[in-house]
Amino acid sequence: MVKGDWLVFALSRPEVYDPLMNLPALDSQLEATLVVNYGKAAYINVASGTSDVVFAGRVLMRVPIEIGGKPGGYYWRSYDFVRADVQNRAFADPSSLKNSQISDLVAGEFFFSLPNGLQAYYLTGFGNQHRYDVPAPGGGSIDPPVASDFRRPQDGLSPCVGGKPGCGFVINGESCMTCHALLV
Repeated sequence: MVKGDWLVFALSRPEVYDPLMNLPALDSQLEATLVVNYGKAAYINVASGTSDVVFAGRVLMRVPIEIGGKPGGYYWRSYDFVRADVQNRAFADPSSLKNSQISDLVAGEFFFSLPNGLQAYYLTGFGNQHRYDVPAPGGGSIDPPVASDFRRPQDGLSPCVGGKPGCGFVINGESCMTCHALLV
């Protein structure tokens, strides 16, 4: 027997969550599995300074998908970047992000519906490769940083998005669940 809160925490850690969810190595493999049709995509530009997660601007994409052969599913992904020229091009033509250079997109956060009605989560870094975390201040080679999670002060990172004191890495599973639980 284990306590429920401990079990949820343990299962939300990326080193457990990612293999349990059988998440693929590349976002293109995930999209092929989910049958993501970019022709149905809708985009939202998010300006710098308006996110609780990323420092720079980002583009959000939503695509309706079928789950278990039935409509009503969803696939959301973010295109996160740190260079102003990439942001300007992305905001002018978000659909162009599908064919961006590897160096233009530094991170991506995804969530999508599962057949049981729950959400699944996925993170990418350079080259759209699956990652356990998103590069953060003091934790990677990216300058400026991409993202931080104010719900993880134990990591002791600085600076933090929105100037909030004490933040941490955005990690797959745990950070995603705590953030998107607020949206329910």
